[in-house]
Amino acid sequence: QRFRTTNDLIDAAGKGILSPVMMLTIHPQRWNNRLIPWLYELLWQNTKNTVKGILTALRSN
Repeated sequence: QRFRTTNDLIDAAGKGILSPVMMLTIHPQRWNNRLIPWLYELLWQNTKNTVKGILTALRSN
């Protein structure tokens, strides 16, 4: 089963349906309590993902 949000995990735990073995893919380098570094990381990740999407679309044509 795939979970997209923290609340999905919390709900599954409450229902007792979590697998005994799990892998969490997290990005701690994106965590920041200061606004400017957080915004920089957000913009940088969105820019990279947009470029990757364009390159993927171009390669599939």
